[in-house]
Amino acid sequence: MPCLLRALSSLPSARPQAGPRPSQRRQLVRRFGWAVGCAWLAACGGTRSSRALPPAPSTGSSTYTSPNHIGGVPPWADLPHSWAKLESIAHWLEHQNIGNDPFWRVEGRLQLAEGRMAFYRSERGQIEASANAARAAAARADFLRVRSDPEATESQRRRAERGLQTHAPVRTQGPGGLPPGVHARSAWGARPARVDRVTVADVPWSMITIHHSAAETPLRGTQSFGGAKEALRKIQSAHMNQNGWGDVGYHFFIDPAGRVYEGRSMAFQGAHAGSRDGHNHNPGNIGICLLGNFDLDRPTAPALQSLEKLVGDLQNQYRLPVGAVSAHLDYKTTQCPGKNLLPYVRQLARQKRPLQQ
Repeated sequence: MPCLLRALSSLPSARPQAGPRPSQRRQLVRRFGWAVGCAWLAACGGTRSSRALPPAPSTGSSTYTSPNHIGGVPPWADLPHSWAKLESIAHWLEHQNIGNDPFWRVEGRLQLAEGRMAFYRSERGQIEASANAARAAAARADFLRVRSDPEATESQRRRAERGLQTHAPVRTQGPGGLPPGVHARSAWGARPARVDRVTVADVPWSMITIHHSAAETPLRGTQSFGGAKEALRKIQSAHMNQNGWGDVGYHFFIDPAGRVYEGRSMAFQGAHAGSRDGHNHNPGNIGICLLGNFDLDRPTAPALQSLEKLVGDLQNQYRLPVGAVSAHLDYKTTQCPGKNLLPYVRQLARQKRPLQQ
């Protein structure tokens, strides 16, 4: 109790001559509150590490305290539940040097997931379904990250597990489903995506980028359905095992016979365009890959016909602007999609097709 005595002894006389001014009254309140808090901590043994962390920040404000944490409390820790708080957490996770404080790194990721899920539930039916589903998918991915994080506390893992048990189903397709005639992932034996390693597509689609598979899959041997499926599985394995991605990078594939296949779900941002000059070109960018090396071979007529149809279907489905078709080499120093396919890509970018109502 020494701190309480010191605080009380520092208070002004209870009978000031002219009565306390408003500023003095506020100072009295602050001092008295500090004294009471200090006494409470002393009665509890002066430690918070044994207290369970509060539940998800679904309403009101919550202060999450690191066990035995001294200083370095992030600016969002005392903010009430709001989109402003979630944006603050996301910015902090991206830009702050938090390597020396694993608790707050994990806590930020967890509160971001809990906050997104709270908004998903509270605004269901009030906003566009696809946008709200993207919140749930993002929350689930962060819950998975926290659950598998070796630096998460046991309490944080339990909260992540509760979030996973109560989360909404992850959207597996974009709004409106797959374009007509596209073979689903199950048709070629795709592995399940690692949703903790993919990014939710939370910005509108605005561009289509064309690729070729190059050395990964030569044109020979992919004419048959079986050969094409084997080539797709090899590409997915390379992207997931060698690159460490959560799934194959492209959203769609086209084989030499003109068959079109679903790649990465349109619920997730692709991993195909890359970055240049510090700018990530994957958000809002749909990736289409034609099987073959078109520096050596020429694309087949069936593949080009399917490419034109798929691009048109995607432009109609996602209301993409005219000319929103690019080649991989527009974003990165590469020869992709090959000198023999590039002229067709440029032609697609110049085509003007009316949107279907």
